[in-house]
Amino acid sequence: MRLCGGTAKFPDIQEFFAGQLGVPTELWNPFARIDVGGVAGKYPPNFLDELGPMMAVATGLAMRQL
Repeated sequence: MRLCGGTAKFPDIQEFFAGQLGVPTELWNPFARIDVGGVAGKYPPNFLDELGPMMAVATGLAMRQL
């Protein structure tokens, strides 16, 4: 199971869901497979990795136009 959204960053939430549901969980980053080009250089390292899980819906909506 992939976790996304603001609450996916809660401490130990991955372990909680994995234990309760009995399935492996991971934090999902929609930016991981998107080429962000020159944008990445404008922000501190790991900024997009930290922001990614909270931007899943916005990323999906933006990609509808592609």
